[in-house]
Amino acid sequence: MSAIPARHRLTNTADICRRRRAGGVDLPEAVTLLAEAALATGVDPDEVWCAAGSGVLARALAQAWPDSCFNTEFARRHVVQVGRGLARKDMAGATIHIYPRPFADVAKAISPFPSDPHYDAKEWETMTARKGPGRVVFWNVAGPARPWSCRHAARL
Repeated sequence: MSAIPARHRLTNTADICRRRRAGGVDLPEAVTLLAEAALATGVDPDEVWCAAGSGVLARALAQAWPDSCFNTEFARRHVVQVGRGLARKDMAGATIHIYPRPFADVAKAISPFPSDPHYDAKEWETMTARKGPGRVVFWNVAGPARPWSCRHAARL
């Protein structure tokens, strides 16, 4: 079950896909929608974790929880690099944890919920080993990988 109310889900996914840039959905609208979805959870986290590719999600979570942009004793933000190299500025100042195995390899640990073994499961494995005390937000982007394209978004 999703913690995000339907009104905050990416209801204009087809439009975003039509305007998609290479390397991710790096659009201001996508960042804003994801930030609204994060705020809709009503959670006030001590830590926020996400897997990172392009940095869109990391920037959205920083927008949702601005105190998280700084590694203070409050709302620390972490990203797990699962593929290409990341720059701290693209991750809105989050701490970057580099997953030690290539993207093509699956995570060693299995998460207790559906997750992509090449993406979110690596975040889960890293987060469970390194998280601090308190309320932790683990942002699970997707369930198990399945074929998908922007053509499918037009039907949503």
